Amino acid sequence: MIFITPITAEDIEVLCNALENLYFNKLHRPNTAPYEKELLRYWSVANTNTRPPCIFQPTLAAEVSEAVKLISKGDVLVAIKSGGHTANDFASTDEGLLIALGNMDQLDYRNGRAFVGPGGRWSQVIEQLDKYNVTVVGGRIGNVGVGGLLLGGGLSFLSPQYGLAAENVLNYQVVLADGSIVNANECENPELFFGLKGGGNQLGIVTEFTLKTYPIGLVYGGVIFYHGRYNTELLEAFETFRHKNEPKGSIVLTFTKTGDTDVAVLLVFFDGTDPGTLFEEFINIESIKLDLKIWKYAELLKNNDDLAIAPGLGWVIRTITYHPSPELLQVNYRIWNETTNELLSLPNTTYGITYHLLPASISNTTQKSVLDLESVDLIWIELANAWRNPTHNNIQIFQLKTVADAVEEAKLRMNQHNGYLPLYSNDAWKDQPVLKTLKGYNHLKKVKQLYDPHNFWDRTRGFRI
Repeated sequence: MIFITPITAEDIEVLCNALENLYFNKLHRPNTAPYEKELLRYWSVANTNTRPPCIFQPTLAAEVSEAVKLISKGDVLVAIKSGGHTANDFASTDEGLLIALGNMDQLDYRNGRAFVGPGGRWSQVIEQLDKYNVTVVGGRIGNVGVGGLLLGGGLSFLSPQYGLAAENVLNYQVVLADGSIVNANECENPELFFGLKGGGNQLGIVTEFTLKTYPIGLVYGGVIFYHGRYNTELLEAFETFRHKNEPKGSIVLTFTKTGDTDVAVLLVFFDGTDPGTLFEEFINIESIKLDLKIWKYAELLKNNDDLAIAPGLGWVIRTITYHPSPELLQVNYRIWNETTNELLSLPNTTYGITYHLLPASISNTTQKSVLDLESVDLIWIELANAWRNPTHNNIQIFQLKTVADAVEEAKLRMNQHNGYLPLYSNDAWKDQPVLKTLKGYNHLKKVKQLYDPHNFWDRTRGFRI
Protein backbone atom coordinates (compact mmCIF):
# COMPACT_ATOMS: atom_id res chain seq x y z
CA MET A 1 0.00 0.00 0.00
CA ILE A 2 1.33 3.43 -0.95
CA PHE A 3 0.56 6.27 1.43
CA ILE A 4 0.91 9.63 -0.28
CA THR A 5 2.54 12.09 2.07
CA PRO A 6 1.87 15.82 1.71
CA ILE A 7 3.31 17.02 -1.58
CA THR A 8 6.15 19.49 -1.30
CA ALA A 9 7.35 21.95 -3.90
CA GLU A 10 10.67 20.12 -3.89
CA ASP A 11 9.08 16.76 -4.81
CA ILE A 12 7.29 18.01 -7.89
CA GLU A 13 10.16 20.28 -8.91
CA VAL A 14 12.54 17.32 -8.98
CA LEU A 15 10.10 15.46 -11.25
CA CYS A 16 9.53 18.43 -13.55
CA ASN A 17 13.28 18.99 -13.86
CA ALA A 18 13.92 15.33 -14.64
CA LEU A 19 11.32 15.30 -17.42
CA GLU A 20 12.59 18.61 -18.75
CA ASN A 21 16.11 17.21 -18.98
CA LEU A 22 14.83 14.23 -20.96
CA TYR A 23 12.19 15.93 -23.12
CA PHE A 24 12.93 19.64 -23.12
CA ASN A 25 10.32 20.65 -25.71
CA LYS A 26 7.56 18.51 -24.16
CA LEU A 27 7.68 19.76 -20.57
CA HIS A 28 5.97 23.11 -20.05
CA ARG A 29 5.89 25.53 -17.11
CA PRO A 30 3.31 28.14 -16.05
CA ASN A 31 3.11 31.34 -18.08
CA THR A 32 4.47 29.73 -21.24
CA ALA A 33 2.32 29.56 -24.38
CA PRO A 34 2.03 25.74 -24.57
CA TYR A 35 1.11 25.54 -20.87
CA GLU A 36 -1.59 28.20 -21.06
CA LYS A 37 -2.98 26.77 -24.30
CA GLU A 38 -3.30 23.33 -22.72
CA LEU A 39 -5.33 24.74 -19.84
CA LEU A 40 -7.83 26.16 -22.34
CA ARG A 41 -8.48 22.68 -23.75
CA TYR A 42 -11.00 21.69 -21.11
CA TRP A 43 -14.77 21.50 -21.21
CA SER A 44 -15.32 22.51 -17.57
CA VAL A 45 -13.64 25.23 -15.53
CA ALA A 46 -13.36 22.67 -12.73
CA ASN A 47 -10.27 21.59 -14.64
CA THR A 48 -9.30 24.89 -16.26
CA ASN A 49 -8.97 26.68 -12.94
CA THR A 50 -6.25 24.35 -11.67
CA ARG A 51 -2.61 25.19 -12.34
CA PRO A 52 -0.22 22.25 -12.18
CA PRO A 53 3.45 23.01 -11.50
CA CYS A 54 4.26 21.56 -14.93
CA ILE A 55 2.60 19.85 -17.89
CA PHE A 56 4.12 16.94 -19.82
CA GLN A 57 2.94 16.44 -23.42
CA PRO A 58 4.29 13.10 -24.66
CA THR A 59 3.95 11.80 -28.21
CA LEU A 60 5.19 8.23 -27.69
CA ALA A 61 4.32 5.38 -25.34
CA ALA A 62 8.00 5.16 -24.36
CA GLU A 63 7.84 8.74 -23.09
CA VAL A 64 4.77 7.98 -20.99
CA SER A 65 6.61 4.94 -19.65
CA GLU A 66 9.60 7.03 -18.61
CA ALA A 67 7.33 9.56 -16.90
CA VAL A 68 5.62 6.82 -14.88
CA LYS A 69 8.97 5.42 -13.77
CA LEU A 70 10.06 8.85 -12.60
CA ILE A 71 6.77 9.48 -10.79
CA SER A 72 7.12 6.20 -8.91
CA LYS A 73 10.39 7.36 -7.35
CA GLY A 74 8.63 9.92 -5.15
CA ASP A 75 5.35 10.87 -3.57
CA VAL A 76 3.90 12.97 -6.38
CA LEU A 77 0.32 13.19 -7.57
CA VAL A 78 -0.49 12.97 -11.26
CA ALA A 79 -3.45 13.77 -13.51
CA ILE A 80 -4.05 12.20 -16.93
CA LYS A 81 -5.83 14.14 -19.65
CA SER A 82 -6.86 13.01 -23.12
CA GLY A 83 -9.68 15.20 -24.48
CA GLY A 84 -10.51 16.94 -21.20
CA HIS A 85 -14.26 16.54 -21.75
CA THR A 86 -15.27 15.83 -18.15
CA ALA A 87 -17.33 17.78 -15.65
CA ASN A 88 -15.32 16.28 -12.81
CA ASP A 89 -11.87 17.48 -11.82
CA PHE A 90 -10.31 14.14 -12.78
CA ALA A 91 -8.11 15.51 -15.57
CA SER A 92 -6.32 18.22 -13.62
CA THR A 93 -4.21 18.87 -10.54
CA ASP A 94 -2.90 21.83 -8.58
CA GLU A 95 -0.14 19.89 -6.83
CA GLY A 96 1.16 17.26 -9.20
CA LEU A 97 2.16 16.54 -12.77
CA LEU A 98 -0.36 16.82 -15.60
CA ILE A 99 0.26 14.31 -18.38
CA ALA A 100 -1.63 15.72 -21.37
CA LEU A 101 -2.08 13.17 -24.14
CA GLY A 102 -3.46 15.55 -26.79
CA ASN A 103 -0.42 15.12 -29.04
CA MET A 104 -0.94 11.35 -29.05
CA ASP A 105 -3.68 11.71 -31.63
CA GLN A 106 -2.30 9.25 -34.17
CA LEU A 107 -4.61 7.26 -36.41
CA ASP A 108 -3.71 4.41 -38.72
CA TYR A 109 -6.05 2.14 -40.67
CA ARG A 110 -4.84 -1.26 -41.83
CA ASN A 111 -6.17 -4.79 -42.11
CA GLY A 112 -9.67 -3.60 -41.30
CA ARG A 113 -8.67 -2.12 -37.96
CA ALA A 114 -8.19 1.43 -36.69
CA PHE A 115 -5.22 2.21 -34.45
CA VAL A 116 -6.14 5.34 -32.52
CA GLY A 117 -4.26 7.45 -29.99
CA PRO A 118 -5.98 8.52 -26.76
CA GLY A 119 -5.59 12.23 -27.50
CA GLY A 120 -7.69 12.33 -30.66
CA ARG A 121 -11.16 13.81 -31.06
CA TRP A 122 -13.95 11.70 -32.49
CA SER A 123 -14.72 14.05 -35.39
CA GLN A 124 -11.06 13.79 -36.48
CA VAL A 125 -11.09 10.01 -36.20
CA ILE A 126 -14.35 9.56 -38.10
CA GLU A 127 -13.34 12.06 -40.79
CA GLN A 128 -10.05 10.28 -41.48
CA LEU A 129 -11.78 6.90 -41.70
CA ASP A 130 -14.46 8.25 -44.05
CA LYS A 131 -12.08 8.00 -47.00
CA TYR A 132 -11.98 4.22 -46.49
CA ASN A 133 -15.79 4.04 -46.21
CA VAL A 134 -15.50 2.61 -42.71
CA THR A 135 -16.10 3.95 -39.23
CA VAL A 136 -15.72 3.05 -35.56
CA VAL A 137 -18.08 3.10 -32.60
CA GLY A 138 -17.27 6.45 -30.98
CA GLY A 139 -18.70 9.65 -29.55
CA ARG A 140 -21.87 11.43 -30.62
CA ILE A 141 -20.30 14.88 -30.17
CA GLY A 142 -17.31 15.34 -32.45
CA ASN A 143 -15.15 17.30 -30.01
CA VAL A 144 -15.26 14.63 -27.29
CA GLY A 145 -11.90 12.94 -26.69
CA VAL A 146 -11.11 9.33 -27.52
CA GLY A 147 -9.53 8.12 -24.29
CA GLY A 148 -12.11 9.04 -21.68
CA LEU A 149 -15.09 7.87 -23.72
CA LEU A 150 -13.59 4.44 -24.42
CA LEU A 151 -12.46 3.80 -20.84
CA GLY A 152 -15.85 4.81 -19.43
CA GLY A 153 -17.95 2.60 -21.70
CA GLY A 154 -18.96 5.00 -24.43
CA LEU A 155 -22.49 5.35 -25.79
CA SER A 156 -22.55 5.89 -29.56
CA PHE A 157 -25.09 6.40 -32.32
CA LEU A 158 -23.86 3.02 -33.56
CA SER A 159 -24.26 1.25 -30.20
CA PRO A 160 -27.68 -0.29 -30.98
CA GLN A 161 -25.96 -2.15 -33.84
CA TYR A 162 -22.50 -2.81 -32.44
CA GLY A 163 -22.55 -2.25 -28.68
CA LEU A 164 -20.85 0.29 -26.47
CA ALA A 165 -17.64 1.86 -27.72
CA ALA A 166 -15.56 0.00 -25.12
CA GLU A 167 -16.84 -3.32 -26.44
CA ASN A 168 -15.32 -2.56 -29.81
CA VAL A 169 -11.75 -2.27 -28.56
CA LEU A 170 -9.65 -5.20 -29.79
CA ASN A 171 -6.42 -4.22 -28.07
CA TYR A 172 -5.14 -1.70 -25.56
CA GLN A 173 -1.51 -0.62 -25.51
CA VAL A 174 -1.03 0.24 -21.84
CA VAL A 175 1.66 1.68 -19.61
CA LEU A 176 1.40 -0.08 -16.26
CA ALA A 177 2.32 1.15 -12.78
CA ASP A 178 5.90 -0.14 -13.10
CA GLY A 179 6.36 1.69 -16.40
CA SER A 180 6.21 -1.42 -18.56
CA ILE A 181 4.35 -1.23 -21.88
CA VAL A 182 2.03 -4.16 -22.53
CA ASN A 183 -0.80 -5.18 -24.82
CA ALA A 184 -4.16 -6.19 -23.39
CA ASN A 185 -6.46 -8.27 -25.56
CA GLU A 186 -8.28 -11.61 -25.47
CA CYS A 187 -4.98 -13.52 -25.62
CA GLU A 188 -2.46 -11.23 -23.89
CA ASN A 189 -3.30 -9.98 -20.42
CA PRO A 190 -6.98 -10.95 -20.77
CA GLU A 191 -7.76 -9.89 -17.19
CA LEU A 192 -6.46 -6.40 -17.89
CA PHE A 193 -8.45 -6.42 -21.14
CA PHE A 194 -11.58 -7.16 -19.12
CA GLY A 195 -10.91 -4.40 -16.60
CA LEU A 196 -10.27 -1.67 -19.16
CA LYS A 197 -13.66 -2.21 -20.80
CA GLY A 198 -15.59 0.20 -18.62
CA GLY A 199 -13.32 0.13 -15.58
CA GLY A 200 -11.94 3.62 -16.08
CA ASN A 201 -8.41 4.92 -15.74
CA GLN A 202 -7.29 3.04 -12.63
CA LEU A 203 -5.25 0.27 -14.28
CA GLY A 204 -2.78 2.19 -16.43
CA ILE A 205 -2.37 4.83 -19.11
CA VAL A 206 -3.65 3.64 -22.48
CA THR A 207 -1.41 4.94 -25.26
CA GLU A 208 -3.22 3.33 -28.20
CA PHE A 209 -6.56 1.65 -28.88
CA THR A 210 -7.08 -0.90 -31.65
CA LEU A 211 -10.70 -0.63 -32.74
CA LYS A 212 -13.07 -2.70 -34.84
CA THR A 213 -14.25 -0.93 -37.97
CA TYR A 214 -17.56 -1.19 -39.79
CA PRO A 215 -18.66 -0.19 -43.29
CA ILE A 216 -20.52 3.09 -43.54
CA GLY A 217 -21.75 5.37 -46.29
CA LEU A 218 -23.85 8.50 -46.10
CA VAL A 219 -26.09 8.81 -43.06
CA TYR A 220 -29.36 10.56 -42.29
CA GLY A 221 -29.83 12.77 -39.27
CA GLY A 222 -29.34 16.10 -37.64
CA VAL A 223 -31.24 18.04 -35.04
CA ILE A 224 -34.76 19.23 -34.25
CA PHE A 225 -35.53 22.08 -31.84
CA TYR A 226 -38.86 22.30 -30.01
CA HIS A 227 -40.46 24.50 -27.41
CA GLY A 228 -40.31 22.83 -24.01
CA ARG A 229 -44.10 22.87 -23.70
CA TYR A 230 -44.21 19.82 -25.97
CA ASN A 231 -42.53 17.67 -23.32
CA THR A 232 -45.45 15.24 -23.02
CA GLU A 233 -45.65 14.63 -26.76
CA LEU A 234 -41.86 14.28 -27.07
CA LEU A 235 -41.62 11.72 -24.28
CA GLU A 236 -44.50 9.76 -25.81
CA ALA A 237 -42.64 9.81 -29.14
CA PHE A 238 -39.50 8.64 -27.33
CA GLU A 239 -41.38 5.62 -26.00
CA THR A 240 -42.87 4.89 -29.44
CA PHE A 241 -39.39 5.03 -30.98
CA ARG A 242 -38.11 2.55 -28.40
CA HIS A 243 -40.74 0.01 -29.34
CA LYS A 244 -39.81 0.20 -33.03
CA ASN A 245 -36.57 -1.56 -32.13
CA GLU A 246 -34.61 -0.36 -35.17
CA PRO A 247 -30.87 -0.81 -34.46
CA LYS A 248 -29.80 1.50 -37.28
CA GLY A 249 -31.59 4.42 -35.66
CA SER A 250 -30.59 6.39 -32.58
CA ILE A 251 -31.82 9.48 -30.75
CA VAL A 252 -30.80 11.71 -27.84
CA LEU A 253 -33.53 13.84 -26.24
CA THR A 254 -32.59 16.84 -24.08
CA PHE A 255 -34.75 19.42 -22.32
CA THR A 256 -32.93 22.58 -21.33
CA LYS A 257 -33.70 25.90 -19.62
CA THR A 258 -31.78 29.15 -19.46
CA GLY A 259 -33.57 32.15 -18.02
CA ASP A 260 -36.73 32.60 -20.10
CA THR A 261 -35.64 30.04 -22.70
CA ASP A 262 -37.27 26.61 -22.43
CA VAL A 263 -36.46 24.27 -25.31
CA ALA A 264 -36.07 20.63 -26.22
CA VAL A 265 -33.34 19.37 -28.55
CA LEU A 266 -33.47 16.05 -30.37
CA LEU A 267 -30.36 14.56 -31.97
CA VAL A 268 -31.31 12.16 -34.77
CA PHE A 269 -29.18 9.49 -36.46
CA PHE A 270 -29.85 6.74 -38.98
CA ASP A 271 -27.18 4.52 -40.51
CA GLY A 272 -28.32 4.88 -44.11
CA THR A 273 -30.16 7.42 -46.22
CA ASP A 274 -33.80 6.33 -45.90
CA PRO A 275 -35.18 5.91 -42.37
CA GLY A 276 -38.73 5.58 -43.65
CA THR A 277 -41.20 6.43 -40.90
CA LEU A 278 -38.78 5.73 -38.05
CA PHE A 279 -38.77 9.31 -36.76
CA GLU A 280 -42.23 10.41 -37.92
CA GLU A 281 -43.64 10.85 -34.39
CA PHE A 282 -40.95 13.45 -33.72
CA ILE A 283 -41.25 15.10 -37.12
CA ASN A 284 -45.01 15.49 -36.68
CA ILE A 285 -44.58 17.54 -33.48
CA GLU A 286 -44.47 21.28 -34.12
CA SER A 287 -40.82 22.36 -34.10
CA ILE A 288 -38.90 25.61 -33.86
CA LYS A 289 -36.32 24.33 -36.34
CA LEU A 290 -35.95 21.02 -38.17
CA ASP A 291 -32.57 20.30 -39.76
CA LEU A 292 -32.52 16.69 -40.94
CA LYS A 293 -30.62 15.68 -44.05
CA ILE A 294 -28.24 13.21 -45.66
CA TRP A 295 -24.54 13.80 -45.06
CA LYS A 296 -21.24 12.23 -44.09
CA TYR A 297 -21.04 10.84 -40.58
CA ALA A 298 -18.12 13.12 -39.65
CA GLU A 299 -20.10 16.16 -40.81
CA LEU A 300 -23.03 15.18 -38.61
CA LEU A 301 -20.74 14.87 -35.58
CA LYS A 302 -19.19 18.28 -36.24
CA ASN A 303 -22.66 19.78 -36.51
CA ASN A 304 -23.45 18.35 -33.09
CA ASP A 305 -20.45 20.25 -31.71
CA ASP A 306 -22.28 23.49 -32.43
CA LEU A 307 -25.11 22.39 -30.13
CA ALA A 308 -22.86 21.88 -27.13
CA ILE A 309 -22.62 24.76 -24.69
CA ALA A 310 -19.33 26.60 -25.11
CA PRO A 311 -16.44 25.66 -22.82
CA GLY A 312 -15.47 27.92 -19.97
CA LEU A 313 -18.46 27.13 -17.76
CA GLY A 314 -18.75 25.36 -14.47
CA TRP A 315 -20.47 21.98 -14.80
CA VAL A 316 -22.07 19.44 -12.52
CA ILE A 317 -23.65 16.26 -13.85
CA ARG A 318 -25.36 13.23 -12.36
CA THR A 319 -26.59 10.00 -13.93
CA ILE A 320 -29.57 7.78 -13.11
CA THR A 321 -30.47 4.38 -14.57
CA TYR A 322 -33.90 2.79 -14.73
CA HIS A 323 -36.03 0.36 -16.71
CA PRO A 324 -38.22 2.04 -19.36
CA SER A 325 -41.63 3.13 -18.15
CA PRO A 326 -43.89 5.61 -19.97
CA GLU A 327 -45.12 6.91 -16.62
CA LEU A 328 -41.65 7.29 -15.13
CA LEU A 329 -40.44 9.16 -18.22
CA GLN A 330 -43.10 11.78 -17.57
CA VAL A 331 -42.58 11.80 -13.79
CA ASN A 332 -38.84 12.36 -14.18
CA TYR A 333 -39.44 15.33 -16.43
CA ARG A 334 -42.07 16.80 -14.13
CA ILE A 335 -39.77 16.57 -11.09
CA TRP A 336 -36.89 18.15 -13.01
CA ASN A 337 -39.13 20.86 -14.45
CA GLU A 338 -40.73 21.83 -11.13
CA THR A 339 -37.45 21.82 -9.24
CA THR A 340 -35.53 23.84 -11.81
CA ASN A 341 -38.33 26.40 -12.00
CA GLU A 342 -37.57 27.12 -8.35
CA LEU A 343 -33.87 27.56 -9.16
CA LEU A 344 -34.09 29.88 -12.14
CA SER A 345 -33.30 32.86 -9.95
CA LEU A 346 -29.61 32.00 -10.36
CA PRO A 347 -28.39 34.08 -13.32
CA ASN A 348 -26.42 32.73 -16.28
CA THR A 349 -27.30 29.12 -15.48
CA THR A 350 -28.43 26.40 -17.86
CA TYR A 351 -30.34 23.37 -16.57
CA GLY A 352 -30.69 20.17 -18.58
CA ILE A 353 -32.10 16.66 -18.49
CA THR A 354 -31.12 14.19 -21.20
CA TYR A 355 -32.68 10.81 -21.99
CA HIS A 356 -30.38 8.14 -23.45
CA LEU A 357 -31.88 4.87 -24.67
CA LEU A 358 -29.91 1.63 -24.23
CA PRO A 359 -31.75 -0.98 -26.29
CA ALA A 360 -31.42 -4.62 -25.34
CA SER A 361 -29.35 -5.24 -28.48
CA ILE A 362 -26.37 -3.53 -26.81
CA SER A 363 -26.15 -6.35 -24.25
CA ASN A 364 -25.10 -8.84 -26.93
CA THR A 365 -21.56 -7.42 -26.83
CA THR A 366 -21.01 -6.82 -23.10
CA GLN A 367 -20.59 -10.30 -21.66
CA LYS A 368 -16.78 -10.08 -21.34
CA SER A 369 -16.54 -6.69 -19.69
CA VAL A 370 -17.06 -4.93 -16.39
CA LEU A 371 -20.46 -3.68 -17.61
CA ASP A 372 -22.04 -7.06 -18.50
CA LEU A 373 -25.41 -5.58 -19.46
CA GLU A 374 -28.55 -7.69 -19.41
CA SER A 375 -30.75 -8.22 -22.45
CA VAL A 376 -33.32 -5.58 -21.50
CA ASP A 377 -33.89 -1.97 -22.49
CA LEU A 378 -32.53 0.63 -20.09
CA ILE A 379 -32.74 4.41 -19.83
CA TRP A 380 -29.73 6.47 -18.79
CA ILE A 381 -30.71 9.93 -17.59
CA GLU A 382 -28.12 12.69 -17.45
CA LEU A 383 -28.88 15.69 -15.27
CA ALA A 384 -26.66 18.73 -15.81
CA ASN A 385 -26.23 22.30 -14.61
CA ALA A 386 -23.87 24.78 -16.27
CA TRP A 387 -23.06 28.26 -14.96
CA ARG A 388 -20.62 31.16 -15.19
CA ASN A 389 -20.35 32.58 -11.68
CA PRO A 390 -17.68 30.61 -9.74
CA THR A 391 -19.24 31.68 -6.43
CA HIS A 392 -22.22 29.47 -7.32
CA ASN A 393 -20.21 26.23 -7.50
CA ASN A 394 -21.33 24.70 -4.21
CA ILE A 395 -24.97 25.70 -4.51
CA GLN A 396 -25.16 24.29 -8.06
CA ILE A 397 -23.72 20.96 -6.92
CA PHE A 398 -26.15 20.84 -4.00
CA GLN A 399 -29.15 21.78 -6.11
CA LEU A 400 -28.50 19.17 -8.77
CA LYS A 401 -28.16 16.47 -6.13
CA THR A 402 -31.52 17.60 -4.75
CA VAL A 403 -33.08 17.10 -8.18
CA ALA A 404 -31.39 13.71 -8.61
CA ASP A 405 -32.52 12.54 -5.17
CA ALA A 406 -36.11 13.47 -6.02
CA VAL A 407 -35.93 11.48 -9.26
CA GLU A 408 -34.44 8.51 -7.40
CA GLU A 409 -37.24 8.67 -4.83
CA ALA A 410 -39.80 8.54 -7.63
CA LYS A 411 -38.03 5.49 -9.03
CA LEU A 412 -38.33 3.77 -5.66
CA ARG A 413 -42.00 4.68 -5.30
CA MET A 414 -42.71 3.16 -8.69
CA ASN A 415 -40.79 -0.03 -7.86
CA GLN A 416 -38.10 0.75 -10.43
CA HIS A 417 -35.16 0.02 -8.12
CA ASN A 418 -35.01 -3.74 -8.72
CA GLY A 419 -32.79 -5.53 -11.21
CA TYR A 420 -29.43 -4.61 -12.65
CA LEU A 421 -29.17 -0.82 -13.01
CA PRO A 422 -25.56 0.10 -13.79
CA LEU A 423 -24.58 3.76 -13.66
CA TYR A 424 -22.88 5.33 -16.69
CA SER A 425 -19.50 6.67 -15.62
CA ASN A 426 -19.18 9.10 -18.54
CA ASP A 427 -22.22 11.01 -17.21
CA ALA A 428 -21.64 10.52 -13.46
CA TRP A 429 -20.57 12.95 -10.75
CA LYS A 430 -17.54 12.05 -8.68
CA ASP A 431 -19.49 11.14 -5.52
CA GLN A 432 -21.65 8.53 -7.30
CA PRO A 433 -20.70 4.87 -6.60
CA VAL A 434 -20.36 4.02 -10.27
CA LEU A 435 -18.10 0.97 -10.06
CA LYS A 436 -20.08 -0.68 -7.27
CA THR A 437 -23.17 -0.72 -9.50
CA LEU A 438 -21.42 -2.84 -12.17
CA LYS A 439 -21.77 -6.61 -12.32
CA GLY A 440 -18.05 -6.98 -12.87
CA TYR A 441 -17.12 -4.99 -9.75
CA ASN A 442 -15.70 -7.91 -7.74
CA HIS A 443 -13.81 -9.16 -10.78
CA LEU A 444 -12.46 -5.65 -11.34
CA LYS A 445 -11.17 -5.56 -7.75
CA LYS A 446 -9.13 -8.69 -8.48
CA VAL A 447 -7.78 -7.18 -11.69
CA LYS A 448 -6.79 -4.04 -9.79
CA GLN A 449 -4.91 -6.12 -7.22
CA LEU A 450 -3.17 -8.05 -9.99
CA TYR A 451 -2.03 -5.07 -12.06
CA ASP A 452 -1.71 -2.36 -9.41
CA PRO A 453 -1.00 -4.16 -6.11
CA HIS A 454 0.54 -1.04 -4.53
CA ASN A 455 -2.27 1.28 -5.63
CA PHE A 456 0.07 3.44 -7.66
CA TRP A 457 -2.81 4.76 -9.78
CA ASP A 458 -4.56 6.09 -6.70
CA ARG A 459 -2.28 9.07 -7.26
CA THR A 460 -4.62 9.97 -10.11
CA ARG A 461 -8.27 11.01 -9.90
CA GLY A 462 -11.24 9.05 -11.17
CA PHE A 463 -13.77 6.46 -10.07
CA ARG A 464 -11.92 4.04 -7.79
CA ILE A 465 -12.41 0.63 -6.22
